Amino acid sequence: MVHMLGHGPKAVKSESRQRPRLTIDKQPIGPALLLPHSESGIMAAMLHDPAVRQSLRARVQSLRPDATRKWGKMTVDQMLWHVNQALTQAVGQIPVQPVKVPLPKPMLKFMVLNLPWMKGAPTAPEFVADMQRCEFEAERDRCLKLIDAFAAKRIDEAGWPIASTLGRMSGQDWSRLEAKHLDHHLKQFSS
Repeated sequence: MVHMLGHGPKAVKSESRQRPRLTIDKQPIGPALLLPHSESGIMAAMLHDPAVRQSLRARVQSLRPDATRKWGKMTVDQMLWHVNQALTQAVGQIPVQPVKVPLPKPMLKFMVLNLPWMKGAPTAPEFVADMQRCEFEAERDRCLKLIDAFAAKRIDEAGWPIASTLGRMSGQDWSRLEAKHLDHHLKQFSS
């Protein structure tokens, strides 16, 4: 297909323009979905995308109990418990009470879904791992099962749960949030 880049006398013909490719750690993993761009300029990842899900699952499986953190206070087993709590909320398995936040929830939701996350950002109280150690293997297995349960839920169906801090969420919102959350914490432990 021929596309014209620009207009007027300086327009240039281009044979084909390909969509941006979705990458994780600069490795292409499949065609990007038509969603808003992430902070890197690449299409935002969704946990419902099989390639994204497969990559995140592989990274979870590669975690080791002695993995050291790059930032924050959690150990790797506590991080797994933390992301599992978020996934459990996303699939509607735990009731969540709305949390009062300092910004309007739609604004906070936009920021969380579209802006880079700083390291050591505040965490909702129900997702804070106590400082006791968790069972690493059990939490890792639980994480993989929750990823699958999450992906089994149709992204376009009604009735996705309300997020305690972000308010109403569509399936696409949840899918973007959980992919971003998992990626963030796997980077925390170099996975």
